[in-house]
Amino acid sequence: MKSLVRWTTTLGLIGATVMGSALSFATQVLALTDDEIVEKLQSAVAYTIADGNLTPLVASVPAEGGSGGAAKNVEVMGIFISRQDAEAFLNRLKTDNPQVGNQTRVIPIFLSDVYQLAMEQKDNPQPVAFRFIPTKSQTDAAASILRQSGQESNPDAVPLFAVRYGPNKGLIPMSFKQGEPEVIPLFFSAQEAQSVLNVVKQKQPEADIQVLSIDGVLQELRSKNDEWLEKVVFVMTPESRQYVQSQEFKNFVQSVQQQR
Repeated sequence: MKSLVRWTTTLGLIGATVMGSALSFATQVLALTDDEIVEKLQSAVAYTIADGNLTPLVASVPAEGGSGGAAKNVEVMGIFISRQDAEAFLNRLKTDNPQVGNQTRVIPIFLSDVYQLAMEQKDNPQPVAFRFIPTKSQTDAAASILRQSGQESNPDAVPLFAVRYGPNKGLIPMSFKQGEPEVIPLFFSAQEAQSVLNVVKQKQPEADIQVLSIDGVLQELRSKNDEWLEKVVFVMTPESRQYVQSQEFKNFVQSVQQQR
């Protein structure tokens, strides 16, 4: 599916701190091609803030490790997993900076678009950083799962949830429809992963949920040649699945096509 965002010059800078996990890439070796990764990411929709021309809003935030009055700023584009979170951020922006906030809106963006833009900027000496904004309910769920095995969680990372079982705790391949190839679903929703786990446990009582992160999985897709990575599919939250089936989303896609 074609990009839903027209990548042009940025709208401007806002003085806001955007927390989350940053998207960055090391050198690609023995892994899926960029086209194959883009194809996988086309199944997942996220949200960002943009102006009326679909130009994403960029925030200016202090660079990590910077100190003092001469600390360097970096440009950051926020990518929200939850549309509600994006709307809440926009409402705060309208209050704190109405001149900018009243000219912007929440728009959907495929993660494939984010990945492609990040790849286009990888050789830029001052690239825009892409910051995934996790949903608190999901980071809380991830933290709860990890605590059960004595692990610590990263509250800034966007968690993914997968069902695993067996002596080696391998991720479970499955078919969503009879006759379709098996895939390994990575859920943005812990609740949906739990529903799958409840079914799997009827035959595999030792099965459990593994917590991954979106940036970690993307790094593995680019750097490893493991067979399971070829079967990975990203499963949107119920909120996003409902939105992409809505008339509002269809109208948005139609308006983008008309502007081209």
